[in-house]
Amino acid sequence: MISAVLIFASIISHTQSICYFPAVYQGEYVSQAVMHSEMPNTPEISYSTISVLYDSIPVWGYCHRRIGNNVILMDDTGGITCYRCFHLALRSSNVLQIHTRGLDKCYTSEEAAQSTCVTQLDIYDQDASEVMLYRTKGFLGEPAVSPTYCPFNGAYTFTYSVNDGTETDLECDTPISTISDCPYGFGFNLQFKECSFKNKDMSFHCLGDWDGRDGERYVALMDTQATLTSIQDKPRYRCAIYKKDPTTGKISMAMSSDSTCVSHLHSADKGYETLVLHPKEEPSWPEHLTSSCIFPDWLQGEWEHIDFQGDTVVYKDHRTFKTYTGKCVPHSSGNSERFLMYTRTQCGEEEYKCLWVKERGVNTMEVQVSLYTSETHNDSLCGHENFQERTWTTQGRIEIEEKAPYMFTGEYTGVIPDTEGLCAKLYSDCNNPEIMFYTIFNCFNRTEVFEEREYQCLGQWEEDGVIYTYTERRDMEGHECFVGVTTKKGEIFLQEAGNNCERGQEPLRYGMRMSRVAECYYHKQYNPKLNWKLPSSTHKTPSTTEISSGSNPVKFSVLLVFALLSLAMC
Repeated sequence: MISAVLIFASIISHTQSICYFPAVYQGEYVSQAVMHSEMPNTPEISYSTISVLYDSIPVWGYCHRRIGNNVILMDDTGGITCYRCFHLALRSSNVLQIHTRGLDKCYTSEEAAQSTCVTQLDIYDQDASEVMLYRTKGFLGEPAVSPTYCPFNGAYTFTYSVNDGTETDLECDTPISTISDCPYGFGFNLQFKECSFKNKDMSFHCLGDWDGRDGERYVALMDTQATLTSIQDKPRYRCAIYKKDPTTGKISMAMSSDSTCVSHLHSADKGYETLVLHPKEEPSWPEHLTSSCIFPDWLQGEWEHIDFQGDTVVYKDHRTFKTYTGKCVPHSSGNSERFLMYTRTQCGEEEYKCLWVKERGVNTMEVQVSLYTSETHNDSLCGHENFQERTWTTQGRIEIEEKAPYMFTGEYTGVIPDTEGLCAKLYSDCNNPEIMFYTIFNCFNRTEVFEEREYQCLGQWEEDGVIYTYTERRDMEGHECFVGVTTKKGEIFLQEAGNNCERGQEPLRYGMRMSRVAECYYHKQYNPKLNWKLPSSTHKTPSTTEISSGSNPVKFSVLLVFALLSLAMC
C-alpha cells in the first residue's frame, strides 16, 4: 500500500498537468469501432484500446482542467495546442461512459472548449456523442473485470424479437424460453426454446447498471461466448435498457445492436433486440412453517443489499453472489439480534440459516449469516459459535430517514504519510454537519488539487477503542468506511477500513494525523448524539480520549492504495 502511494507521488512530482484523474478511473479499457460489411444487417465490429492514466487519456490529450464531471483535455500532438471537453461518468468499476460534442473538433482556446461541455440535460436528451469504455485492466495493469450483481434476479420466461428487418413477427412469440441468474447473481443464462430459429443458449455477465430516463435503467453486459478478436460479427459487450413493473414483476428489456448505448436502442421496449420477462411463480412456503416472526421496526425497509418487509427478507450476498429470500422463524436462542430463517436461493435451494444484525447508527447496520445451515429447524444455528465475531457486512439505508451528523466539525489538514509533498484537507459543511469534503493537494501549492471527494455520514459507533464511520459518496456511487481516533490535543488519526468496516485497524499507528485549523462555531444546534451507537445500544457522547472517524483522510492513501492493492489482491 505504501509503495503504491510512493509510486504515485513520484509520478505526480514530475508531471506538468494541471489536473488529474482519480485512481478509480485509471486503467485500460476497450471501446468499439464499427465497420460496414457487405451485408448491411451484420456490421463487423472491432475494438480499440484506450488508456486512462493519472494525468491524461493519451488518445485525446492531457488533463488540463476539471469542472465537476467534465474535464478539459489539451492536445498538442498536431503541432498546435487545442482543447476538447469530455463528460466522464463512472457507471461501475467496469464501465466508464464518456459524452462529448464530437471527437472530430478541437478548439484553440479553453473557453471555446468549455462552451461545448455536456450537461446532464444534454445526456438525458441524448444531445451528445457517446463513447462507452469497458475496463479490461486496472490501475497497475492487472486484469480487472469485477463481478457485479445483475439488477434483477430469479427465474423468468420470456418472449423475444430481433428487429433486423428480416421478420415482422416475434421470433419467440410465446413465453416458453427461460432466463435466470442461477447459479451466480453476476450473470444470467438464456435458453431459447420453440422459436423461429433453432434452440440455443446464451450467457451474459453484468458489468454495472445505472439510471436512465422515465424510470428506466441501463445495464452493461458482456457476452461470455464472444471474444475480443480483431474483427468479429458479434459484439463482446452489449448495452440494454430495462424497466420493471412493480405490480406484476414483469420486466421489459431492449438491447442495442452493438457495444454502445445508442445504436438502435431507444427505450425498454424499443431496441435492436427486445425481450419481455415474465417472473415464474414462486412455490409456496413449506407447510411446516406454521408460524413466523416479524423483524424489528428499525430493520424494516430497503438497505444497500438487503430488504426487510414484515416477516420476509431478501438478501443479496455480494460475497457468494447468491440471493436469499428468507422467512423469519420463531426460535428460543434468547438473542434479540439473531433471527432464525427458512431461506430459498434464486436457484431454489432451501435450508435454515440464522441472521445476526446489529444497529450501528441512524442509517447503518451490520449483518452476517451463520456459518452452518440445516435442513431442519435447529435453534443452535443462532449460537455464538456459528458466527465470526469480526466479519461483518456493513449496510446503509437507501432512504435516509434522519440525518447523522459527524462527531466533529470544522476544518482539518495533514500530510499524507509516506509521500513527498502531498497534503489533505478534511472539512465539514457547517450548515449540514452530516456532509464532509476531502481534498488532496500539493503541500507547496494549494491550488494544485489532485483529488476532491464528498461524503455523507450514515452512522458511527465505538468498538474496541476506535470509532467506525460509515459513509456514502455524494460525488459518485459507493459507500466507504473509516476508522479513527481523536487525541486530547484535538488531533484526529484516520484510516480507511474498506467497504465493510474491516476490524483490526490501527489508526494511531497507520492512520493519517490531521490537526484542526478552523471550527464551526454554530454547529451546537445539531445533536451529534443521534449519530452514535455504542455497544450497550445506548447513545452518548464520547470523551476527548476516544475516536472519531471522519470520512475521508486516509482516503488518498486508500484512494490509490485501495484501488491499487485491492485490485492486486483480486
